[in-house]
Amino acid sequence: MKTNQKMLTYMKEKGLIGAVRTRDLFTALEVAGAMLRGGIKVFEVSAAIPGWAEVIKRLQMDSEAVVGVGAVTDAKTARAAIEKGARFISTPGVLPQTIRAARTEKTPVLAGALTPTEIFQAIDSSADMAMIFPANFAGGPTYVRRLSTQFTGISLAASGGIRLENVREYFDAGSSMVAVGEDIARPEWVAERNFEAMEKQAAAIVSAVNCSG
Repeated sequence: MKTNQKMLTYMKEKGLIGAVRTRDLFTALEVAGAMLRGGIKVFEVSAAIPGWAEVIKRLQMDSEAVVGVGAVTDAKTARAAIEKGARFISTPGVLPQTIRAARTEKTPVLAGALTPTEIFQAIDSSADMAMIFPANFAGGPTYVRRLSTQFTGISLAASGGIRLENVREYFDAGSSMVAVGEDIARPEWVAERNFEAMEKQAAAIVSAVNCSG
């Protein structure tokens, strides 16, 4: 079945994904709130967070927020996420059954991929986008640029180790979307419960993404 193209277009227009990948529900709620206040509108909430559905519920109180579920590794979790209101699904690798389960519900899928072969497999499995992960270890924006010149017509996203200093470079290299989480929920800020710092960092990243330079 065809993906919800209107939703996918909105996600690409926003470009930036706030990746919420904390270990506990309370911190996840606070991190997500800081990202939202900082101007992020698209969120990927990890299915590994206990009580992740509550994070979706909280974020959906903002009418502009689009919330998806990441780290989805099986069809059962994909269906559960969609039932709880997930607007898109992301997987850590090319998982055909998981991708098909989401596509059956017309839900966009971002499939994790690293090599050219995996990118082809992701698209052949009907994923809407191949998410290069972990992008930082693969070569960063330079690697994404090389891929984008070879995979014309295929939408690429990037995730993993992306920071304020280079987030714009990923878009300039050809990424349709970029996921940032670690540079907002920094370990020291999480330990200090410094959610104000996270909000400011999120706002700075949004500003960097929107910069045309």
